[in-house]
Amino acid sequence: MKFEELLDCLENQHPSFVRAWEKHARSEEIDKVAKYIVEANDLQIKSKLLRVFRNRIFPEGIENILTFLDLDEYDISLNSVEVLKHFNDMRIRYKAIELLNSKANWYDYIPLLSKNFKQNDYELLNNLISKGIYDEFEWHSIQLSLNELFSLHSNENTPQLYLKLLNNNHCTICRRQMFKYMWRDGCLTPDIIESAKLDGNDETRVMVKTFEENANYNS
Repeated sequence: MKFEELLDCLENQHPSFVRAWEKHARSEEIDKVAKYIVEANDLQIKSKLLRVFRNRIFPEGIENILTFLDLDEYDISLNSVEVLKHFNDMRIRYKAIELLNSKANWYDYIPLLSKNFKQNDYELLNNLISKGIYDEFEWHSIQLSLNELFSLHSNENTPQLYLKLLNNNHCTICRRQMFKYMWRDGCLTPDIIESAKLDGNDETRVMVKTFEENANYNS
């Protein structure tokens, strides 16, 4: 399907349709999408088309995408985050810090730090968490965004960030993933390991026992 055909039917399609189209689109069709995003005015269509670049590098520069972050429309702002997180650019870092300090849903902008990270960012994020009160869905969103960051950047210096997540997020899948990063960063204490042995996730219980056996073997 060519871009023009995609555009004709996009209004009535689920957003996931764009991702399916992207997997089979030729490079010249992808370039047309990027040019449309820069030049067109329809924000709803732009927002859907941004999903094309969740796993591709946006070829038209980041200037226009950066401006989408300030829009009140939730979808286009967050779809822009998914595009921009692939770029190492100080403009993205400056914008990320601004949004982290000003947005109620600041945690949705953590991925902007993926390639624009500095080690003291974990301290900033820990302080931001301490300032708010979150429901279970917000804690899950915080965990998802931070797990992505943990996968890219170690966190030996702010173990209290791990502890806050451990005590507040109850998604066993997210916790299992975080235990791996805690082990990597030397933040899995004996009492946490003992607690994790009772975790509701079977894979977590097996994993932490392996961690403990390895620790005993290496000691």
